[in-house]
Amino acid sequence: MSISDSPAHASCEAERVTVFDRMRLSAWIFIILWPIVAAAFVYFVCLDGEGSSSTATYLASVLMLASGVCASINTYFSDRMFNYQVLVPAVIWTEWGVRVLADKKFDPLMSSVLVRLAWTLLTFGLVALMYTDPMDGTPAVVPIAIFVGIGIFLFGTAVHFWWKRRRRKQYPGDIDLSAEGMHQRLGDRVLEVTWKDLRAWRGLIHKFQGETYGVWEVVAGYPVNRRTSAVSVLSSSGRPQKFVPLLNSVGDIDKFNIMLASARRYPDWAKNLFMDPNRVDRIVRILTLDSTSKDFMQVADALFEKYPDLPLSYADLTMLDMNLPTSLLGAGEDFRA
Repeated sequence: MSISDSPAHASCEAERVTVFDRMRLSAWIFIILWPIVAAAFVYFVCLDGEGSSSTATYLASVLMLASGVCASINTYFSDRMFNYQVLVPAVIWTEWGVRVLADKKFDPLMSSVLVRLAWTLLTFGLVALMYTDPMDGTPAVVPIAIFVGIGIFLFGTAVHFWWKRRRRKQYPGDIDLSAEGMHQRLGDRVLEVTWKDLRAWRGLIHKFQGETYGVWEVVAGYPVNRRTSAVSVLSSSGRPQKFVPLLNSVGDIDKFNIMLASARRYPDWAKNLFMDPNRVDRIVRILTLDSTSKDFMQVADALFEKYPDLPLSYADLTMLDMNLPTSLLGAGEDFRA
């Protein structure tokens, strides 16, 4: 059982606010189009417009139709996860800081399974179709063997992603934050870093399934991304690495990366934040997504007028070699020591 399955977290999970934006028109077109294309292929190619009744023809028809349905469902899941957004994150108190709970309704790997299953069904449908139209009365052995091999490979990749999805459901990517650093268990991988080892933020990676990853340059003497079965070995000297955590659960991703940058430059502020008895409320206020985007420099000027001790400035960001985000904190956010 994963940590997120604990009954004690049920009330906190209920406080999370998420939204799925309206699906794009192009997505609805493909959702409807794939089954129609599959049905047309079955009628004009498999049945040849004459209603052939051989067993191989029926099998090819069923596999082709199933492939079209899988492609349609994949389009729905992919676009729905792409439009997933956390407005208010679920944050719980821990002895060492806070934990941002990942949402198990966010299921990006389902589309990875479905798209490979659709290709698998299509491939074996073509194999069955070859049996319905043999050359000189004998099925083409070499093409069939090639397609069977491709189908087996595709089915193997579908099983692989199904297993990854199963492990991701058990460990969906809860983020532990403390005065020392950050830890995330994501499926079969562990990502961990101390604030002092962060060097530069290099932006975000957006995947078509909806996953959003932050990219940080790190210099550390331990692996910041390792398999759970691997032992973390501390070396005598640090080496450059990439720290790439999954950030869909944090709410406002810009604010989260700014918080990490501030923890790097202001360890006393980070200790104050993550050891504060009211740290859960403070973190929730920081990470709640603001519906109105603000120009970075305008907000920075307003913030420094209100909070002179704010542990962040334009100069600090350029010294960290960060790509400037498009939004920053609202004037009323508690992002100070």
